[in-house]
Amino acid sequence: MTREAEWASLCHDIRNLLTTIALDADVLCASSDADVKRRADRIRRAVDACISFCGKVPPNGMGGAATMEQTDILELLQDVQSLSTPALEQPARISIDCPPDLLAHVDRTALLRILINLTLNAALAVTDSNGDFVRLAARHDGATLVIDVEDDGPGLPANVRAATFGSPRMQPPTSSMPPTQGARKDNRTGGGQGVPTAIALAQALGGTLDIGPADAPGTRIRLTLANVIAP
Repeated sequence: MTREAEWASLCHDIRNLLTTIALDADVLCASSDADVKRRADRIRRAVDACISFCGKVPPNGMGGAATMEQTDILELLQDVQSLSTPALEQPARISIDCPPDLLAHVDRTALLRILINLTLNAALAVTDSNGDFVRLAARHDGATLVIDVEDDGPGLPANVRAATFGSPRMQPPTSSMPPTQGARKDNRTGGGQGVPTAIALAQALGGTLDIGPADAPGTRIRLTLANVIAP
């Protein structure tokens, strides 16, 4: 069996398992308990995102041809907020700053993956350092979409900044990459590869990821996607 066939078979099996989870989540969504219903809805949306991902990612793991669609950015950020909040410990929180009418023509699944990687890393960094917030802020500059993921955690160590955002600035993930922001030995951030993975995905979409000044408190990572906002 070729690598491509093995990958297709694996994705098929994963989708079957996810479908079972989705069906159970649908039952829980009908619960009269508001908290159960909220958590079930979060599970359902996470499963939907995973199923979509399995249908699009080739054996190299970095995504195939982009599927561009008109995307409500506020709604997408709310999904990121909901899916990432369990990584935080109270009273820390994830806030959103985004106009309600911001629409962009993007690959929604790829953008969701980028932001979840960055937000989970930020959330775990904040939790580990007793920080207070993660902030998702989106705006447009003409036809360009700009999204910031900020936190008040300890910031990225100098060696991680250099390895991740150094020269060449946009690197794909590698097994030798040092742990990124929020990385833990329990692999809750996928082995600390969240930021490099986000960089590779942004590059595949023709975008860029940039990090804020090293002497600023916390960490701010900015995603820029040009020519995705309709005039």
